[in-house]
Amino acid sequence: MSKIVERRMWLPALGGLFGGRERYNWGVSTLPNAGLLLILIAISGGCAPREPGWAIGAGGGRPASLEAAGGGGGRPAAIVDGTTCSWAELQPWLAEASGGAVLQELAIDRRLKREFEGRGLALAAEAVMQERANLARSLSLSAGRGPDDGEVLVQRLRRERGLGDQRFAALLRRSAMLRQLVQSEVVVDEESVKRAWAARFGKRYRTRVIIVTTHAQASALLAQLTGAGADLPARFSRLAMESSTDESAARGGVLPPWSPEDPNIPLLLRQAGAGTAPGELSQILALDTGFGLLLVEGVVPETGRMLAEARSELEFEVRLRQERLLMDRLAAKMLQEAQVAPQDRALDWSWRATRRPE
Repeated sequence: MSKIVERRMWLPALGGLFGGRERYNWGVSTLPNAGLLLILIAISGGCAPREPGWAIGAGGGRPASLEAAGGGGGRPAAIVDGTTCSWAELQPWLAEASGGAVLQELAIDRRLKREFEGRGLALAAEAVMQERANLARSLSLSAGRGPDDGEVLVQRLRRERGLGDQRFAALLRRSAMLRQLVQSEVVVDEESVKRAWAARFGKRYRTRVIIVTTHAQASALLAQLTGAGADLPARFSRLAMESSTDESAARGGVLPPWSPEDPNIPLLLRQAGAGTAPGELSQILALDTGFGLLLVEGVVPETGRMLAEARSELEFEVRLRQERLLMDRLAAKMLQEAQVAPQDRALDWSWRATRRPE
């Protein structure tokens, strides 16, 4: 997947940040751009702040209920090569590997529960079921697949994201609660639907990109490409494979066709595409991921599908996009206000790493 375009790997159906600010920036993702990532966002809260104090020396604390959580009765967590592996042995490694993300999930659950109780709201079972249906539909639309493929894509998502039965059920509940909280702010107007039509069925650009770390590198590449004439596409492809830091480098810098009306694509890139004739190079672009050169290879014409024909799915997409943005905003606010103090050394390390991935 390419890092040139910041199209978040939102599963719009479910909202926002999945397990933190995980995003794919564009291009060929292993999962279609569909919308599930807000549920696992790190919204902290619910865990009362306490002074750090590690229960067990350098290894970090072990909750008294750990064995009970793992099955109790002294039952081992696993048997490896004929020898038992206890929960106490696994706990520090598990906490470091994913404890921070799981703590975020727990925190948002508690924060949302308090918010619902404070407003006198209740979560209907039908709303949770609808989240799964929305997810399947969103994944299918994003992948250009039929509705019958939705469940297959959901299962694929779960495998790739490590969503077992418990975490997936919790994720659907979180999403449903966040959606219910923001529902009154959602407005699907005609202009938004028209923009969505243009992004999906209007003209699109076929492009290649090279991303490098410094402006000097980009200038040197531009000099090599200038005056290439008919050899420009081949030379650009070779230099992309040799020099580009973008994940499209292996494909010679080829990006999937993209629309100048797609709000997920940075304005600078949209402007460069619109201002560069097919067969021409852009000027050097200062992007979040580095300095880039864009080669516009051609324009894909409109598909011919009429707005009236696609209105239902476009309204669905527009609504999900607005909900996702509002849900993210609410989640981020909760996270900013939360106070979480891990009482285990390994968990604290994971929590800090999750909160400050830089």
